[in-house]
Amino acid sequence: MPATYTIDVARGLVVTRLWGRLTDEDLIDHQQRLRTDPEFDPGFRQFADFSDVEETTIAPEVIRELARTNPWGAGARRAMLAPSDLLFGLARMFEMLDEHLDEVRVFRNADEARAWLGLDAD
Repeated sequence: MPATYTIDVARGLVVTRLWGRLTDEDLIDHQQRLRTDPEFDPGFRQFADFSDVEETTIAPEVIRELARTNPWGAGARRAMLAPSDLLFGLARMFEMLDEHLDEVRVFRNADEARAWLGLDAD
């Protein structure tokens, strides 16, 4: 599966890494696994890194569904790093559909994403 995450409870942070050929099923499965993880807290921040995604077949209706079923709560900052034009556009679509508009941002630069989350550049 080209999507994995780590939860840093002490920092209140979920780091998601995606790579390879990313499908609708991968993103749906990722969201379901995260929602049921006992360490997950809807108030945590997220850094989602799409830098290593080489190909995607994500459908717009799946993006709508993922935004509707978003497990994060109000006030949880989420930064999506999407350097490619296609992924940047899909992530922006998610950003616009998410009900917590002020808490989701899409970036092309990792340092800017980390700074927005209040993380060190390392």
